Amino acid sequence: MKETILNKAMQAKDASRFIARASTDKKNKIILRMADYIKKKKDELIKANDVDVKNAEKKGLQRLLLIGLPSMKKEFMR
Repeated sequence: MKETILNKAMQAKDASRFIARASTDKKNKIILRMADYIKKKKDELIKANDVDVKNAEKKGLQRLLLIGLPSMKKEFMR
């Protein structure tokens, strides 16, 4: 799992460099594609968010830190 997280972080860093050099038009297209992907995966993302909240609560994560997670669900439901 640690390797997967490290790989994702490296991919994100590479992507950020690409996006930083991209034109405004290209950046806008990237953002629209990301929004479409999120809409398509909405149900899956909500389920994963619910699991994250439950796991965090089981581990005793302060409720204050969890406040944003359920509100994300409301945003996805729109």
